[in-house]
Amino acid sequence: MHSADAARDFVTCVELQSKTARGMVGSEYLRSHVCLGDAYAKNRQMDKARTAWQAGLKIFPDAKELKGPPRHQGRHATAQFVESHRSLERPIDTDLSFMDRE
Repeated sequence: MHSADAARDFVTCVELQSKTARGMVGSEYLRSHVCLGDAYAKNRQMDKARTAWQAGLKIFPDAKELKGPPRHQGRHATAQFVESHRSLERPIDTDLSFMDRE
């Protein structure tokens, strides 16, 4: 499945960021945590998805993108959350202006 491959790639991204980008908390670093959780959710690994998002919240405590549905709503609610907020049918923010910062 593509989502399992994506999850492996995002695990690598998060690991590299944690080793090389200490103290950097820009949106480009946030995106790796969001996408890791989403990849797990799309692969029906909801516990891993929530764990990935919670790890991201430790670094980005105000990031609404990392706050999924409450755990008591169940696995189906998590899958619906990802699809409704970040499915491939929704436009993707491709703004790369963060790269212009010095």
